[in-house]
Amino acid sequence: MNPRAIVGVVIGAGLIAGCGSQGTDGGSGDSATADLPVAVECGTQYRPDAEQMTGAEDATLRVERGDGLAGGTGTLTFERMTVTVTYTGDDAPEGRSVDLQVTSSGGEPLARTLHQVGTTPLQDVDFAGGHGFTGLLYVDHQGAQLQVWCTAVAG
Repeated sequence: MNPRAIVGVVIGAGLIAGCGSQGTDGGSGDSATADLPVAVECGTQYRPDAEQMTGAEDATLRVERGDGLAGGTGTLTFERMTVTVTYTGDDAPEGRSVDLQVTSSGGEPLARTLHQVGTTPLQDVDFAGGHGFTGLLYVDHQGAQLQVWCTAVAG
């Protein structure tokens, strides 16, 4: 994994962990206090050449909350990378969570971060620049760059 991708994932996951990622019961939080959004939207910018804007693609992925163990899942595919987001509303093994994964076009894992939903509602967590509850994540692979951030969608 690219060191820049590791930094983005660690910073994003670390900041969310400090933003109410666990309820007082030691688990994912009481459903009465965790107001879960109906969906998450993840904005992306993919650049086939990280050093220039030529060929850049902007896309948004909306993933509805899935209340079963599998959760709701969505995928965006670019030339060298794929983004997969799973949003689980039930108390699955990881708890109520948003799992963001980036893989190479061949399926090699490049980055992964899990955002557990606790007593601070996702829509109330926002980093500078309006980058939602994940912050802005960068993943570099084979000269290409993917930027991704996710926000909560209420109602």
